[in-house]
Amino acid sequence: MGVLAGSLALTAFARRYNLSAPLLVVVVALGVALIPGVPRLELQPELILTVVLPPLLYSTSLESSLTHFKTNLRPIVALGVVLVAVTAVVVAVVVHLL
Repeated sequence: MGVLAGSLALTAFARRYNLSAPLLVVVVALGVALIPGVPRLELQPELILTVVLPPLLYSTSLESSLTHFKTNLRPIVALGVVLVAVTAVVVAVVVHLL
């Protein structure tokens, strides 16, 4: 609950100051992870998929538009399909060489 409350507070802060909320959450999480003595927190994947991901997708869907999506269709396909295929090939080559 503390992680969820912290991420919501960071998201509110990011919206107030017009910052990227996901980027701010990742930067703060990395900073907290590097503090010595902070207990390790492990979340189950089912919790992320059922509690955390749906509100994030919903809020993002409210902020996006179809015209913006159509405008950026080429980079979306390039990053979503081509980059994934290139990454898979590179990983396969490296594993084969090892």
